[in-house]
Amino acid sequence: MILVDGHNLIGRGLRMPLSREEEGRRRVIERLAAWASSRREPVTVVFDGDRAGGAHSGRVGALGVVYAPCARTADDEILRLLRKSNPRSVLVVTSDRGLAVCVRGLGGRVEAAEAFWARIRPPRPGGAEPEKPEPAEEEVEEWLRIFREGKNPRGK
Repeated sequence: MILVDGHNLIGRGLRMPLSREEEGRRRVIERLAAWASSRREPVTVVFDGDRAGGAHSGRVGALGVVYAPCARTADDEILRLLRKSNPRSVLVVTSDRGLAVCVRGLGGRVEAAEAFWARIRPPRPGGAEPEKPEPAEEEVEEWLRIFREGKNPRGK
């Protein structure tokens, strides 16, 4: 089972501010649902439950979507779901250090949100990531000269 800290993935994976929370939730759910459709293990994303009517859960394709009850945080809900299963078989996606310590203490595994998002994000149009251009020979020589002479490149 994979449990994803939804708001953490918005901030760390998407690098979006929570002021754009609804857009972030939508993007995370869309991407995770597409990715989960090719997985054999269950994938669930958990968000804080600041929704009218409290907690609810549902599915978007193969993806489970859970909103924590108002009295609990998404972290609390992730730990509840972890305890309810076999923790050794669960991967929790979060960059929240406190949550990660608790997950490991219960026997679960943790993957950082940034690394997970990089692994599952869709490929860029046209294929591979753009390559960085090679520096010009003059630029390389200039930097080598600076480092050999120990000079500050700004002349200070």
